[in-house]
Amino acid sequence: MKKYRIYLIASILLSISVTTVSASEPETQFNNEITSDFIGTGDSIDIEGADVLAETDEWMPDGNLQHAISQKLNIEVADLSKEKMELLTSLELNSSENIISNLSGLEYAVNLVDLKIGLATNITDYTPITLLEQLDYLALTTPNLNDGNFPNLPQSISILDLRETRITDESLNIVGHIENLEYLYIDRLKTIKSIDPLVHAKKLRLIFMQFSGVHDFRIVNEMPALRELLAYSPNVGDDNSISTLYHEELIYDEINKVVFIPFSIMPDRLTNFDGYQPPFTKSTSANNTVLKINGDQIPSSRMTIDEHGITVSGFDVLDFESITSLYYNARFDNPAGSYETPEHLINYAISSGIYLHQFDVIPAPSFGEIIIKYTDEMGNELVPTIRNEGLIGEAFIAAPIEIDGWKLQPGQTKIEMQFEKDIQTQSFIYIENSINPVIPQEVIPEGPNDDTKIPTESENQSLENLPNTGFSNSDLAIYWGGFLLVGIGIYLVIRKEYSK
Repeated sequence: MKKYRIYLIASILLSISVTTVSASEPETQFNNEITSDFIGTGDSIDIEGADVLAETDEWMPDGNLQHAISQKLNIEVADLSKEKMELLTSLELNSSENIISNLSGLEYAVNLVDLKIGLATNITDYTPITLLEQLDYLALTTPNLNDGNFPNLPQSISILDLRETRITDESLNIVGHIENLEYLYIDRLKTIKSIDPLVHAKKLRLIFMQFSGVHDFRIVNEMPALRELLAYSPNVGDDNSISTLYHEELIYDEINKVVFIPFSIMPDRLTNFDGYQPPFTKSTSANNTVLKINGDQIPSSRMTIDEHGITVSGFDVLDFESITSLYYNARFDNPAGSYETPEHLINYAISSGIYLHQFDVIPAPSFGEIIIKYTDEMGNELVPTIRNEGLIGEAFIAAPIEIDGWKLQPGQTKIEMQFEKDIQTQSFIYIENSINPVIPQEVIPEGPNDDTKIPTESENQSLENLPNTGFSNSDLAIYWGGFLLVGIGIYLVIRKEYSK
């Protein structure tokens, strides 16, 4: 009997063991592999790795940026974390195959020292760069960067490259306040018209800016730390530089049928640090001077150029009067060595400059003048003369004004006028106000009558010694008279009572 019990217990234990093994097998398969029916492909994936990637996408959504940084750190994308971003010290983003559009997540590279962002990017938001406080070298050579999205750059930057961007002087206001900035590259930026904002960069040593649009370099005198300014071939002006020019500013010689265009009308001339303005070239060849009048290029054979301007031949009166536009594109005559260099700079160049400007030529407005005078009868000015200017034919009202102590001569009033070619004068005449102020006359008291008693000296003295009670002498008499009458009345009443 005992033997059967042992056999029964062994069978039960074996059955439980088999059941447990068979029940655990499906769970093990599910945890290790996801079937193609679940994910739609025949491949299997790592669940833990997928969770890590999902988490990374939250703080760095651009997959191409993840890939670039992982390659730089020599790790798998799945191993990328915020903590490992701290190992990143340099990075270049310029891959045409994996174009990056979003920099989010780069702010965790807190030890990044060297960052280059090139042409092959579609980035429009550069905000993460503002948090990279260890950044020393930054290159943002991309046309996507402009004044609208230019970031507040870290103060740690000492080398800044902004070539190929679309920034203007406005962004230089930010650049000029970078405390540690020493080297700046802004060449090929015709949109930069002035480097004046850089005067605040107290450590700035070098500005490399060939082919820029800067024309005035006098600000260099206020940059004592600067040692090199390389502005080869400054491009002064552009296709959008258009000024208004009055027709009368052009000089026409009717006898010789020539038009003279003075260089004095040219704005924004190239100006050296000492105020010197290099002359324009005197060469009339098309490689050096292009002059267009009403859109037509003037042949070099019809031009003569000296230091004062350009003389163009072959213009009759009608041709001259029909001029509506000018286009002038020429080289400056400023080879190296033809201009002074600042004493505190070891390298300085503004040579081989090019100038471009356009003019809309319009008739000069015709103005007339009306002079208004305000005088007395002798012609003396009572107030300064007033000069009024207006277009010929424009209406004008000459009106008198009020002047203290004077009144307008009778018969004069405001006058309606028009501006004319000749100067007109209108005078308003005033006369002195004849109303004199009333002066109060002195009242002389009349002498005493014969019946009037003149008080003696002793009486005057007694009156003067009376106490100041607020009563006059007449008031005292009335007071005592009334008191006496009341007393008499009381006496009569008492007497009557006793008689009864």
